[in-house]
Amino acid sequence: MGEALIQTRKTAARRPGAAFMLSLVFPGLGQMYTGDLAGGIAFTLLRPLAIVAAPVWAAGRQASAVDVIIIFMLIAAVLTIASPVEACMRARRTAELPVCSYNAGGPYVLFTIAGIILHCAAIMVLAAFFSIRIYDGFRAGPLLSPGDIILVRHYIPDGPQRGDLALLDDGSAARVIARPGDRVKYVNNIFYINGRKLPLGYLDDIIIARFAADRGDVLSETGDAGPYPVRFRQSAEITLQGVNGLVGKDSLLVACDTRLDSDFARIVRASSFSGRVEGVIFSRNFRKIGMDASGDLR
Repeated sequence: MGEALIQTRKTAARRPGAAFMLSLVFPGLGQMYTGDLAGGIAFTLLRPLAIVAAPVWAAGRQASAVDVIIIFMLIAAVLTIASPVEACMRARRTAELPVCSYNAGGPYVLFTIAGIILHCAAIMVLAAFFSIRIYDGFRAGPLLSPGDIILVRHYIPDGPQRGDLALLDDGSAARVIARPGDRVKYVNNIFYINGRKLPLGYLDDIIIARFAADRGDVLSETGDAGPYPVRFRQSAEITLQGVNGLVGKDSLLVACDTRLDSDFARIVRASSFSGRVEGVIFSRNFRKIGMDASGDLR
C-alpha cells in the first residue's frame, strides 16, 4: 500500500485587536492580516468608489447636491467603521487562520501604498467638483450662520445663475441677482430685473424656525428659480448706489441675504465667482443640516 501524503497548511493565531487596529489605520488591511485578501481588496476599493461616485452622480444634477454628498459621506464613514469591526470578528471566530504568502511586512506596505494612491486620486476627483468650507461671515443670514459647514460646487458649466448663492473669492457669500447684460432697478426696497419684479413674501413661523432662531424680519424673495429667505427691513433709508442700470460685461450684481444696511448689494467681477453654495453640511442648528441654498423653500 502506498503511503498517503497528507498536506497541511501552516496556520497561526490572529489577534483580534491587531486586526481591528490594522483596518482602523487603513480599510482592508485587517482583512488581509486575517487571510481574507478578497475582502481586504473590497474594503480598500469601496471607500474611494464612494468618494468618486458622489461628484459623478451630483454633476449631472442642476438641483442642490448637498443631500447626495451627505449620503456618500455617510457611506464612506460606515465603510471606515465596518472594516475594522469585520476584521476583528473574523479573527475572533477562528483561533488559527491560514498563513498566506501575503502575510508579511512587504505586502502589507505595498497594499497600503496602493490604497493611499487610490484614495488620493478619488479625493482629487471630488475636489475638482466640490469643496467643503466653514462659513465665517455674518451677512448670509437667515440661511447661513458663522461656523456653518457648507458645500460649494465649483464645476458650473453655464456659470452662476440668478438666485444662486455664490461664494466669492473674498470668502463672502452673496445671492446672484443679475447677470451680464441684465437691466436692474431698485425701487422701494424691491429689485426689478429686466422689468420683472422680485417679489417679497411672508413665511410661516414654522418654516422660519427651521433656519432662524427668531422671526426678525425674515421674508422670502422669489427669483427665476424660486424663493429663498432674506432678512429684510422696509426703510426709505436703505438705498443702493451704482446698481441701477445695465449690468456690464463680465460683471454680476450680488446681494447679501441680510439686507439691513444700504451696502448689502454690489457689482462684482464675474471672475470673482468661486463657486455655488449647495447647502449646509453641518450646523449647530441641527434643523439646517442638509438644507439647500434656498432654505428648502423651493
